Amino acid sequence: MNRAHAVLFVSACLVGLILGLGVYTFGYAKGWSYLTNDSRACANCHVMNEQYDGWLKGSHRSVAVCNDCHVPHDFIGKYWTKTRNGMVHS
Repeated sequence: MNRAHAVLFVSACLVGLILGLGVYTFGYAKGWSYLTNDSRACANCHVMNEQYDGWLKGSHRSVAVCNDCHVPHDFIGKYWTKTRNGMVHS
């Protein structure tokens, strides 16, 4: 195996490892749930259980979900904020 093939092989292994870890982490962290407007996603992390329980018991539940107050309303801003927060929390 010449040097170019070795570099290509190592690069492919690293890319595969990074992608594999990313897919595993996304699945383990229930990452798809953050793409929705469901407030249960906010309680995926144990740190937010108290806030989620308070929201469930309060009057907000019938008129607003977490995203209504805690993320921007434009498409790009909303998913940029969710991505940034997800990366920080994981």
